[in-house]
Amino acid sequence: MGTSYMNDKMSELWSQLEIEGEREGLARGRKYKRLVIENETGFRISCCFPEKSLELLIEVNPTRTATDYSFPDWKGMSFDLVQLEVPAKGSMHLSLSLENREHKDVFISLCSDLAEDLSEVPDDKRESALAAFLDRWTRFFERFGARGLSPEKQRGLFGELYWLRTLFEYGISGIVALNSWKGCERAYHDFEINGQVVEVKTTMTKEPRKVRISNERQLDERGLLSLHLLVFTLIKSEGGGESLLDIVSSIKEKASLVSGGLRRLDQCLVGAGYLDIHTHLYTDTYMVKTEELFKVTDRFPRITYVPDGLGDIKYSLVVGAVSDLLSDTDEYLAMVKGAM
Repeated sequence: MGTSYMNDKMSELWSQLEIEGEREGLARGRKYKRLVIENETGFRISCCFPEKSLELLIEVNPTRTATDYSFPDWKGMSFDLVQLEVPAKGSMHLSLSLENREHKDVFISLCSDLAEDLSEVPDDKRESALAAFLDRWTRFFERFGARGLSPEKQRGLFGELYWLRTLFEYGISGIVALNSWKGCERAYHDFEINGQVVEVKTTMTKEPRKVRISNERQLDERGLLSLHLLVFTLIKSEGGGESLLDIVSSIKEKASLVSGGLRRLDQCLVGAGYLDIHTHLYTDTYMVKTEELFKVTDRFPRITYVPDGLGDIKYSLVVGAVSDLLSDTDEYLAMVKGAM
């Protein structure tokens, strides 16, 4: 179905509810409709009067109370448990309401994301799907906020997506490629396939080129079959290259050919801070000037041991200092594919 389609569908239904409530002269209360999606009957959207606030209603076990949930604190939104007379008297629903219309687009995006989740799981998996949804979006707000990615984070995501597309193009199984993307899950490393790890960095600096290492685990190969640092040197281009939207669109085409691939990609993109509603902000286009894959060995300059009392270790690595550890990308990919 896709999140874009669901976004449009939910926006249209909310507009209808608002118009109907005004036509009926509803002074106080809810106008709500069940969102008809596959495998799911307890998903309702609502417009609350007189504020005309948007609300999402998810039917839960009638024995549930507010103390059974640890509601996150999302800016401009609030959680509650409410009783409705549908589908039966006293039915309990989890309510997520929009308090600040400034965040309407993000609110609709996260509601669409949940609708996609619930359309794919049986009744006995609804609670776990809801918990995963709350965790995914809590991490989103903690890492990125609601206003889109900064230019630096856009470039970082561009690099990760470029490598993800490379995995697809090289013939790595589509679902393996998608599941290998760990950076979107806030893991220490960006990609892992059967213990073979790749950490992706982008840079636009002039010589001496540098990349930022954000913690001591990123270049620590202990416990891994291999660890490589992949550095993309980008050039901002006015008359060519690709935007973040371009590369996302190209990967969506490939993911759509994989069973469950498009949904998995959408979840990964949320985890990486990318929402379709922000694409108008991502107009910068880039060209990859160089693509360099370095094997991390004992000779690699890095910080892996941190004495007690120190933390939040961040440092810059001069790319030229590891030129003798350059690996052949095609040989690496062939090795990974052959080991699958």
